[in-house]
This record gives sequence, structure tokens and C-alpha cells, in this order.
Amino acid sequence: MGLTHFLFKPFNESQLVYTVYAALHFKRLRNAFVASTSTERKGSGYIGVSMSTRDIRDEIASLANLDIPVLILGNSGTGKEIIARDIHRNSGRSQSVFMPINCAVLGTLAETELFGHVSGAFTGAVKSTKGYIGTADGGTLFFDEVGELPLDVQAKLLRFLDNGEYSRVGEAKIHKVDVRVLAATNRNLQEMCRSGRFREDLYYRLSASVIQTTPLDERKADILPLIWHFLDLFGTAKNITYEISADAASQLIEKDWPGNVRQLKQTLYKISQMAT
Repeated sequence: MGLTHFLFKPFNESQLVYTVYAALHFKRLRNAFVASTSTERKGSGYIGVSMSTRDIRDEIASLANLDIPVLILGNSGTGKEIIARDIHRNSGRSQSVFMPINCAVLGTLAETELFGHVSGAFTGAVKSTKGYIGTADGGTLFFDEVGELPLDVQAKLLRFLDNGEYSRVGEAKIHKVDVRVLAATNRNLQEMCRSGRFREDLYYRLSASVIQTTPLDERKADILPLIWHFLDLFGTAKNITYEISADAASQLIEKDWPGNVRQLKQTLYKISQMAT
């Protein structure tokens, strides 16, 4: 019915003014969210109405078809992979594979996981593999937490970025594929370059264009649209319509979110499970 607030009698003038103000603010944010998702960037997974979020959606639109590497920087939970998926979805490669790679979990297998290997290249290599790069031919590779890659693998990745050529582990033959590379990290790569933990030439190759995300605490205007987005997501999965009171939404907006959007999503998931 559109109800957002109510007053208990007796109430004074300041309570009335505050309640009307809060209801109008609630309505303005909801209208702005509906407008942004229906007309400005329909289908975008990067939700919000703040200026920083609108700027990022503009950057996604301008970079999507340039086919150059993009480095996405920001704290954990700020939506770096969502940005990468939006770039891919709006590019000419959208009908091909989007391959996300969590570099933090590759460990000692990083080279063979990325570039593949031939049968017999090492103990346990019973059959040849293409690796992530070979499998993503024609599509987009997303290197999440790229700062965690070992230095020797960074050197091989640099050669691949320069000319699209690579060789599988245990093989001298050169392969060539057409892959766009996107990368993300919450690390300070420039500081890592100065300390020798990340190749400076690779950093400059990956950062042909840079998108910097903003922590959720610095874009409070995005919290309410995100609340509606996640409640709709959870409700659709259960064929349930979730509602939230304006007071509850206000408390969530005022709360600190050190874990950013990921923390907000998990909090709302817990609330939705308790509500049913």
C-alpha cells in the first residue's frame, strides 16, 4: 500500500515533520532506483543511485567495446567481479565465455591451471589440458586477486598479454588465442611493485584503464536500492515477496559495513531466512 511510517498519539510538530521528511526521502530513493535500473543501465548488475555508482556504470559502458585490459581496484565486497561481468556482458564477446579465476587459490598449480599442460609433463599429468586461457578463446578472462600470482607466472602472463601467445607446461609449441583480460585486486599493486612482489611492466600492461570502486560506507544512497535488490532476489528464489519497514531500512542505512556489499547481502539473507 506504500505505507512507510506511522505516528503514535500524542505526537508533536517535530515528530510529524521528521516522519514526513523520512517518508519523502524513502520515496525519492525508491523512485531514483527504479529509474536507474529501467532506463539508465537496464540489465546492469551494479546496483545503486549514488554518483560514484553512476560514474562506474558510465565507465563500464565506455570501456565495454574497447577490448583493452581493465584493472578494477577496491576493497573486498565492493562488487569488482560484478563490474567485470558487466563489461563482458556489454562487449562484443558477450556470446562467448566469461572465465573468472581466483588467483589466491591457484598456489603452486598456477602455471598449469592458467596455461594448461601436455600429457606426461609432470607426475599425475595423465592427459593434456587447455588451461583457463585456452578454454576462454574468444571470450573474457577475469583475474580476481591478481596480486596473488607468483612472479614466474606473472612473467608468462605478461608475454601472453603482449601478443596473445603462450605455451603449455611441458610443450615447446606456441599457441595463440584471442582473449580479453580483466583483473581485480584489493591490494596496492604500486606498493607491491616497489617492494618487488609484483612486476611493474605487468602492472602497466593490466592498467590500460582503471576502475576504482568505493566502499559502501561512502555511498550510503546505494544501501536502500541494494536492500530492495537482494530481498527481491531472495524472494524470487522462494516465490515469496519480502517487505521491509522504513525504520528497519533506516537502521541498515546507518549501520557500518566494513564488509561492504557482500556483508549487507549476507545480513539480508539471514534476516530473510529468519522471517520465514
